[in-house]
Amino acid sequence: MFTPVIAAAALVAVAAGAAVYAGRAGLAFLPGLNDPQPPLAQADPVASPTPPALSERVVLVIVDGLAERASYGLPFIDRLRAVGTDAIATAHAPSISRPNYVAIVTGVPPLYSGVRNNAYHFPVRLDSIMRRLRAAGRETAYVSESSTGFGYLFAEDIEDIDYSPWPGGFEQSAHLALRRGYPLVILLPGWVDDAGHLYGAASDEYRAAAHRVDRALDEILGHVDLTRTTVIVTADHGHLDGGGHGGVEPEVLEVPLVLAGAGIRPGALIREPRLIDIAPTVAALLGVPAPGHGFGRTLVEALAVDAGAADALRRADDARIRRNRAVVDAAIRRARARRDASRTRRLALVFVAVAAGGLALVAGRRLGAFLVDWRVLAIALPAFPLTFYALVAIAGHRASLSALPDEGVGARIVFWFGLAATGVHVAAAWLALRGRVVLRNRLAAANALAWCGLFVAGVPAAMAWALYGGGPFVDLPGPRLLFLIPAMYISVACYAAAAGASLGLELVVFFARVFDPRWALRRAQRRVDRERQRLAGDRPGDAGD
Repeated sequence: MFTPVIAAAALVAVAAGAAVYAGRAGLAFLPGLNDPQPPLAQADPVASPTPPALSERVVLVIVDGLAERASYGLPFIDRLRAVGTDAIATAHAPSISRPNYVAIVTGVPPLYSGVRNNAYHFPVRLDSIMRRLRAAGRETAYVSESSTGFGYLFAEDIEDIDYSPWPGGFEQSAHLALRRGYPLVILLPGWVDDAGHLYGAASDEYRAAAHRVDRALDEILGHVDLTRTTVIVTADHGHLDGGGHGGVEPEVLEVPLVLAGAGIRPGALIREPRLIDIAPTVAALLGVPAPGHGFGRTLVEALAVDAGAADALRRADDARIRRNRAVVDAAIRRARARRDASRTRRLALVFVAVAAGGLALVAGRRLGAFLVDWRVLAIALPAFPLTFYALVAIAGHRASLSALPDEGVGARIVFWFGLAATGVHVAAAWLALRGRVVLRNRLAAANALAWCGLFVAGVPAAMAWALYGGGPFVDLPGPRLLFLIPAMYISVACYAAAAGASLGLELVVFFARVFDPRWALRRAQRRVDRERQRLAGDRPGDAGD
């Protein structure tokens, strides 16, 4: 009688443990991709030749979240285009702020920098424009009105960091940095990104934020002497029309690149620039060696240099990129060998766990702890996965890190989806089981449902853990998997919670009916009926009736 009860209590404990473990794994997956000690940081930076300076000062403007298509019709930026040159630059995936901040000033893409998302909270150990200037005895200023983390990432390399969130503070701090004569001033306004997350790139608010940034830049830089100063305007990523970034959609990867002023060739045609190309280009303008860990090329076609100087810059770029490529290729080979060995062990564990789970189901059926009722499974088993992944699809329309409007609350939104699916599952399980009168069989059927459901949800997540668990990551899963793997972990956590809730409800029903006199009477009546049927079957002559 109480074998299903013992099994149900054990399953509730298993579900609780699975929910905690899978929930933590889902929340930790993306932060776990970061590597504070990437292979390049352990190699000395390449020492490139020092080119002649083309500009006394570079003002590098990184407009957080400004998509390329939204950068037109902004009066000040359009004036810069008219006197300089511009192109569509490509941001790097994942199209998230901190990875691309690092790409802009070091020339190292996220795959090799170790900075893969905004959960990176360590000083960056890679060579940068600011570090090259410091080695030359020159200083850098950084100004922002938004706490983006850029200043923290490079605190060791920047002399003057101003975070000015009050009204007018950004403009005041920028004016002060310019008056102090720093050779490199980095401006990072965050209003556009804030509007993109809240309202989407197709909104009036997003456009208004872009105009706000443009007016601020006009006030700060409108009277700068472009014969002595170079202004570069770019962005770390764009936004989808509905808001969100992080994936590989053109709307989030295509950002503006506008260059004007000293050392820039007006109207030059720039060939397929990337954000990693900005660092060596700024270095060439300021007359310092390119950051020695970088993979970007100097945009020589945009610079006012002769053919000999352009060839020298290209040769230095090629030598630097070849050395750095050799470093990361060797690291990737070593990491893949370790990963393949780890995958073999993890896959073996998954197969053992699956086999053990199947054997436990068979043993549970023989002991009466499980009752595999195909009607119950057909009704209740699909309820959770169909609801959960339908909500994810409706929210994002695609499996992408851009699917959720704000990376910071994305995990919470997925958990809300899981809770909604949990409610649907509990309701479906209740409806599927409510027709069963025999309490023992009802609870055994609920146990089988929970066990099979944990398998349906858990096996894909376990395979993801086997194939992509562990770290540090020198190469990364594909962009879709970066979204789907943590979603699978979270779905397991939520399903385990749903299974535990359903079994808890069934245990309440079981004990309530066991001690309910009306149900005791019904059970006694059933026993009397079965005994009568047995006795009637034993009477002589029954076989001939």
